[in-house]
Amino acid sequence: MAGRRHKGDRALIQTRPFDEVLDLVIGRQHAAGIKELSPYLADVLAIHVGREDLVTDLGHRQSLPLDADMETPTGPYPGRRTLVQTRPHREVWTAIHQRQKATGVSSVSQYVADVLAMHVGRDDLVVELGRKEGLPLAM
Repeated sequence: MAGRRHKGDRALIQTRPFDEVLDLVIGRQHAAGIKELSPYLADVLAIHVGREDLVTDLGHRQSLPLDADMETPTGPYPGRRTLVQTRPHREVWTAIHQRQKATGVSSVSQYVADVLAMHVGRDDLVVELGRKEGLPLAM
């Protein structure tokens, strides 16, 4: 019986991006051919912190449509923020926490929500990252 290969030591990150951002992220996840949201988010965060060597799914696709958005329905609650979870490699988790503190963003959850907003080109929905004292970290 063959199972999935072990993805290494991982740690939980939870975030609540705006649903408009989440819709676009899910569109990119589907366009990349990745079945589940959590591995896609873990790969986006690994790329964000410069750890492409820890990318497990995005790097194994024929094309990487990070700039192409698929049409996805927007939920009926504008401004709503749905809880999403991912388990990036522990080294990525550590780097995200360090960057959150260095940039003065109030929480890791908000930092990741802001990274996702920037990832899909919705800088208008970035709440804190780059808006406080500190260096903005672009993807």
